[in-house]
Amino acid sequence: MSENLRTAPPAAAPSPRGRKPKGPSVRTDIQALRALAVSVVVAFHLWPERVPGGYVGVDVFFVISGFLITLHLVQKPPTSLAGLGSFWARRVRRLIPAAAIVLVATTAASWLWLPSTQFADIARQVTGSALYVQNWVLADSATDYLAAENAPTPVQHYWSLSIEEQFYLFWPLVIAAVVALRRAWLPVVTALIFAASLAWSIHLTDVDPGAAYFVTPARIWELLLGALVALAVHRGLGLGRAGGPVALLGLALMVVAVFGFDRDTAFPGSAALVPTLGAALVLLAAVERGGPWGWRPVQVVGDWSYPIYLWHWPLVVIAPLALGADQSWATDAFVLVATVALAGLTVRFVEKPLRFHPRVVARKRATFAMLAVATVLSCGSAWALTAAPDDASSSGLAMTPVEARDDKPAVYPDDCWASAPFTTHPVCHYGAEDSDRRVALIGNSHAGHWQPALATVAEDRGWTLDTYLASQCYTVDVDIAFPDPAATRGCRDWNAENLRRIVASRPSLVVISNRTVTMPLADVDPEDAQDVAQRAYADTLDRLTSRGIPVLVIRDTPAAAGNVPDCVALNADDLTACDRPRSAALESDPLAAAGRADDSGLVTVLDVSDRFCDDETCRVVVDDQIAYFDHGHLTATFSRSLAPEVARAAARAVRSASGAPR
Repeated sequence: MSENLRTAPPAAAPSPRGRKPKGPSVRTDIQALRALAVSVVVAFHLWPERVPGGYVGVDVFFVISGFLITLHLVQKPPTSLAGLGSFWARRVRRLIPAAAIVLVATTAASWLWLPSTQFADIARQVTGSALYVQNWVLADSATDYLAAENAPTPVQHYWSLSIEEQFYLFWPLVIAAVVALRRAWLPVVTALIFAASLAWSIHLTDVDPGAAYFVTPARIWELLLGALVALAVHRGLGLGRAGGPVALLGLALMVVAVFGFDRDTAFPGSAALVPTLGAALVLLAAVERGGPWGWRPVQVVGDWSYPIYLWHWPLVVIAPLALGADQSWATDAFVLVATVALAGLTVRFVEKPLRFHPRVVARKRATFAMLAVATVLSCGSAWALTAAPDDASSSGLAMTPVEARDDKPAVYPDDCWASAPFTTHPVCHYGAEDSDRRVALIGNSHAGHWQPALATVAEDRGWTLDTYLASQCYTVDVDIAFPDPAATRGCRDWNAENLRRIVASRPSLVVISNRTVTMPLADVDPEDAQDVAQRAYADTLDRLTSRGIPVLVIRDTPAAAGNVPDCVALNADDLTACDRPRSAALESDPLAAAGRADDSGLVTVLDVSDRFCDDETCRVVVDDQIAYFDHGHLTATFSRSLAPEVARAAARAVRSASGAPR
């Protein structure tokens, strides 16, 4: 997404009739590479099943940017503050106007068509995008299981621009410092930073893949790979006749990544070497002979690649809602046409006029003033969005959708969770202090949403509630197929250790609840998964009941079709639009099945499905209360409303330990 340069522009021929010679023309191979990169990104966002690895187009952009910027900087090293200012001013004119226009337009479109429940997240990310720290905002969300499940915002794609802008701030300073000391060290310094970043990327992808995807230290090596190619080209390295085969090899590597990678690929890490090395080989080959990548449409897409990238994602997110239709070939066609049209208008009326305006070019102050105005407008639009009224605020519900979204059990703000790779073992305590009647709650997030109800019961009866909770990790002594093998091992170890701790504490009652269907068991045929999971849960129950500990199993609650507060905000006039058929909402629950099959006399099963569902339909608004704060986790308020049912079931379970009739 940087300006175009010829690596070795030919000497200008004499100008006929006294006209000035033209400057170096655009490298057609780089424009074609840009066209490929943006095309696969757009295709991935529209048709992820057909182009499962299209996200690597962003990595190709990184290599191109590192190459072009480094080539410019080594040809004209910034040796003063004025030189650095001139470099940054060119970046501002090239990137900021279009980015700000899209941010403001997207914020306005979000206010018009998206649910108010998303406004806070959108505003936060618009601000992060305007300040070019969006990648860090998303990295923070990626480590939060619930935040990671929020609907993607229409400015989420600014994370890659943030990394590039951070590179544009950092890299000229490094080059200036190295050139001032000893220019010959530049390749070595570049290679060392590249190697350190790549090593960190590989490590972080293994231990924290969500953060690794976004944080700058794990991504900067991709731009520095382009920088290494630029340094080689600047020193005169060329491939000659080998350029054609090398370019084809590079193209093949990118195609392998585009169609061979998918969402389950551990990325970036070492996998990102495939598309980035492919892009680096194409840049090094510098093949510009005739062929498909010299065709005019390809060159136009390459020239417009930056605004195409900016516009496509907001349209992907907002267009179906604006059109009142689910995603289809018709909505996809609309997104494509609108993306190209808006990109062309942006180039014609925003990019070129401001990038090349003589007065703006001649005055760095004017350029940085433009930056300040763009930032203020973008952040101001984000602030205005947060001040917008809440949808459905007058719908007669006990709480608004925004209030429901934030109505989470105390275990979330209290940080009572173990998250992948499950190396921590937090335990939180609620109810009476130091009671001799202790209740242990164990399971994943669908156990966590019972904490408000259980805490209410504990307070009423003088019990102490201890929570043993792990995001996504359900309570079985078999391997669960997490994408990260370390999480698979960690989950199994976490369950073993916390069951040991619970047994050792001799609680008066253990409460277990889990959502099982979203995470498959490792190395188990899907047709056998239900039976294997039920046997694994039976072993877990036996570990407790064999020591005389009574257990209350709470059957998993119905699952909504999507984010419930969002749906309620969009359908305030017809809340039945958010309901779901009972057959689809009630997912299989092998834990409840194991509880019902247990013959120890110490297992009680509580099923509250009828509070949500009749014979045919499950509701997401029950007795004027929004039942969920997302797609399937109970709001704290609705969980507390179920305390009477939980109290009766808990009493039956405790009595079972003394042999009383159940």
